Amino acid sequence: MTPLSFDVSVPDIFWPLSKGATLILAGGLVPKRAELLAALTRRSITLMQATPATWQMLLSVGWTPEPKQRLLCAGEALAPDLARRLMKDGATLWNFYGPTEACVYATCSRVDANKVIHIGQPVHGADVTLLDSLGQPVAPGLPGELAIAGTGLARGYLNQAGLTAAAFVPNPLGMPGSRLYKSGDKARRDNQQQIRFLGRIDSQIKLRGYRIEPGEIEAVLSTAPGVTQAVVVLRHSAKTGKRLIAHVVPGDDQTNEPKLRQYLANHLPHYMIPSIFVITDKLPLTATGKVNRRALTQIALPQPAQEGTACITQLEKDIILVDLTDPRVGFPVFQVVVPGYSDILPYHPANSPVLFTGWTRDLPMGYVEEADGSLEPCTAQGFFPDW
Repeated sequence: MTPLSFDVSVPDIFWPLSKGATLILAGGLVPKRAELLAALTRRSITLMQATPATWQMLLSVGWTPEPKQRLLCAGEALAPDLARRLMKDGATLWNFYGPTEACVYATCSRVDANKVIHIGQPVHGADVTLLDSLGQPVAPGLPGELAIAGTGLARGYLNQAGLTAAAFVPNPLGMPGSRLYKSGDKARRDNQQQIRFLGRIDSQIKLRGYRIEPGEIEAVLSTAPGVTQAVVVLRHSAKTGKRLIAHVVPGDDQTNEPKLRQYLANHLPHYMIPSIFVITDKLPLTATGKVNRRALTQIALPQPAQEGTACITQLEKDIILVDLTDPRVGFPVFQVVVPGYSDILPYHPANSPVLFTGWTRDLPMGYVEEADGSLEPCTAQGFFPDW
């Protein structure tokens, strides 16, 4: 079920043939949904491999794994709810990890529906080391960059010597001349030496002064009841500034934004809670069956509020010091979530003049003045327009 342009198709093709099994090709270079379902219906499939997005697509159109099937998952992080759905009738599920530069898998583990999902331990011929920012192995239990050694490493990137030198580095624990591939993925080993995937190192963003790993939010969101798949992206516009947007594929009809927001609030700091949750039946995919994150940044977002007369509470008046006697307070509003307090706060477009009163001094945007006169960052889980 893997497009031939995807490196995961290599074990798809040669693994069954090396064991004397029958290889079934579904459709053309990029099999379509109908072709996949037809092949699964006509044939007695015993071993199948796909990305989490493809598994989710098959389940959404009514396909059900059979008890004796062995299912392999690779290409993206596997969500716990999706794993449970794949195994609920007795099928066995294996989780594989490996970048193309490691040709093709580096680690694997058999998934237990009652335990935390991890990427397991190195496969035969591979070795995994977790490195700190100085390129040295981290202490046990600490997170680090996942680096891979072994016979499966690529020679490098064609005609890109600089990129090759940065990614393929000397192995501090290996024989002279041996190399490591620095994957850019963050991971840590647990007490049983199983490797936990923690997201991408280079996907870290800075939002309102905080450093945030979207992958960490996705990992927690994927464990929420009823969530099959979750992707968090950063969106930016001149009107709203930078915002975290969570795209969620639900596994039931009970999953909604308030529940998801509360779940994250119980597990993450307030600044890591997305501004908007988009509940969707499916996520856009690339030709290789992975989530198309670039396409997610182009999707139209729901409007948090409609234009009308702002409803400003006394608390909000105390916070922003708006003069409610001024007739110009009829402006569009949007919702901002403040830790421990959620209500409607005003949003003023650049062409909507609003009179502010009571300022004791000019404050930089995004800061509040404490009683002692000191400035502290404002940590509202919303955004601050240029008023």
